[in-house]
Order: sequence, then structure tokens, then C-alpha cells
Amino acid sequence: MKLKYYFSLLLFFSFAENVLAQGVDHLPVQLIYFNGDVINQTSVLLQWGTATETNNFGYNVERSVNKTNWEVLGFVQGNGNSFSPKDYSF
Repeated sequence: MKLKYYFSLLLFFSFAENVLAQGVDHLPVQLIYFNGDVINQTSVLLQWGTATETNNFGYNVERSVNKTNWEVLGFVQGNGNSFSPKDYSF
């Protein structure tokens, strides 16, 4: 079975409204990796890591089947300000 996944980065700053981060040079998070693994027909494990974070409130985890309509699945707390690698999963 072939599955198609879409990835979009939407960042939440602790001092501003949400900002869609497409084509932005300087982000408050330096992403090291992002992986998605299919667990079964209804579950996916998302794992990502950051090298640094500046004012990072956290991550909304969302899904879409058409890249237009997104459904919020949950929230992962960020580490605020960090200059050491951090790992996350959902």
C-alpha cells in the first residue's frame, strides 16, 4: 500500500500569533531531522529533533489528506530557549 504524506511547518512563537514558515530564512527552531514511520493502518510515529530553539512554545501536530484542510491531532510542548539538541515524538 502506497501512502502519501504532506509536511508543513507551522511555528508558534511565545510572543506572537502563529506564523506559516515557508520560504523564511530565520526560524526560531533549527530542525535537525524529521521522520514519520507507519505503525499500523491507523497510526504514524512522528519523531524530530532540533539543534537550537528560540522562544519555542511548542508544536501543533496536524494531519491532512489533501494539503488544504488540516485537522489538529495534538500539541507537543517546546523547550523555550535551548542551545542543546532536543528530541521530540508524537
